[in-house]
Amino acid sequence: MQQARKLRNRVADDALILGTFIAELSAPGSVQLVANAGLDFVTIDGEHGAYSTEQIRLLIDASCKADIAALVRLPLGDPAMYLRVLDAGASGILVPQVHTMEDVHRAVELSKYTPLGKRGVHFLRPGTNFSPPADWNAFCKEANETLITAVQIETVEAAEIVDQIAATEGVDMLYIGPGDLSMNLGIPGQATHPRILEIMNRVGRSCKEHGKIAASHIGSTEVLGQLAPLGFSVFGYSAAARLLFDGTVAMVERAHVAVGAK
Repeated sequence: MQQARKLRNRVADDALILGTFIAELSAPGSVQLVANAGLDFVTIDGEHGAYSTEQIRLLIDASCKADIAALVRLPLGDPAMYLRVLDAGASGILVPQVHTMEDVHRAVELSKYTPLGKRGVHFLRPGTNFSPPADWNAFCKEANETLITAVQIETVEAAEIVDQIAATEGVDMLYIGPGDLSMNLGIPGQATHPRILEIMNRVGRSCKEHGKIAASHIGSTEVLGQLAPLGFSVFGYSAAARLLFDGTVAMVERAHVAVGAK
């Protein structure tokens, strides 16, 4: 829980919090690399990413060693996977494709211990450093308050119930997915369209009102100036594979300039 607590403390300090998705790279060293570069969190993609449970566990292990928060994006259809990744030491869960309040309540059930949810207990796991807590009630209370349950706002239906989602006990973060949201709104790829900005504005207001974290995926740092004033503080920039691509392109360009090549 240390990394989740660290991220929450940075939110409380009004810091700019940057992360990226890991969907292609499976080597644990990739997590250490982005941590060394200064990112605050990674999101391990269990929705689009083709990872085995063991690969996700190794990436979570790497995040703990690198002292960087690791969220895991998981659809609602596999309850046992929620147990595995949280028991493995993930800092939280990002829930995609939410359409109804029933989906929101299910996300809380799967990710929180009683009385907020119905998460099962198995304390001899990496998340407890294989050392069961002496006080179960205190541990579960701390986990519920610290580990992050993030609901992705990427469907028209979720956008219509933003305030209800933010008001839900057990939901800690609302995370805009502008790509899928633009698709579902019929404006593909227009991440800064006025309709999306209006939804972002509502997310920012609702999060502020209910004391939740406002977050968004971004494809460019240029949008930070628009989102930060709306109350957003957590941003997931593209994906680690994109960072690798952009860095390679920049290096190739510098190499050509250095030798005067055309």
